[in-house]
Amino acid sequence: MPVDAGIFNALAAQPKSVQDYLSAYDQQDARKMALQQNTLAVQQTQGQMADRQRLLTEQDAMRQYLQSAQGRPVKDQLSGLQGLGTPTALDYYGKLRKSEDDSASAQSTAEWHRAQAASKRAEDLRKSYEHGIQWLQTAETPDQAKQMFDQGVQLGHW
Repeated sequence: MPVDAGIFNALAAQPKSVQDYLSAYDQQDARKMALQQNTLAVQQTQGQMADRQRLLTEQDAMRQYLQSAQGRPVKDQLSGLQGLGTPTALDYYGKLRKSEDDSASAQSTAEWHRAQAASKRAEDLRKSYEHGIQWLQTAETPDQAKQMFDQGVQLGHW
């Protein structure tokens, strides 16, 4: 019967020590850790790519919506942005809403100031008329009153 040389070589090899087994186990563990880290890096990259794609899709939808919404009232634009429901649309909704509120507040303040100015002008005109009437009452003759009235017209009292 022929002798198998592999058996002879296996028996002739020096036996492995505990240190050898631990070293092999550590190498195997390091390979597993590297593989896990690579897998994690791939998953993170895929997540980033998905986020970028989602953002591009949202921006494209916003661009299309804004092009179609030109010329429509702001109220309709706001409801349309809410309807999109994407984070980009809701962010734009918040900015547009704040801008609209600020504009309405500024218009309201301007109207209030105009009303106050008109009220002041009316009060000043009333006082001017009262002053003119009191001034005319000091006239001693009708000719003097006519002359005083003409002078008041020239001065802009009435």
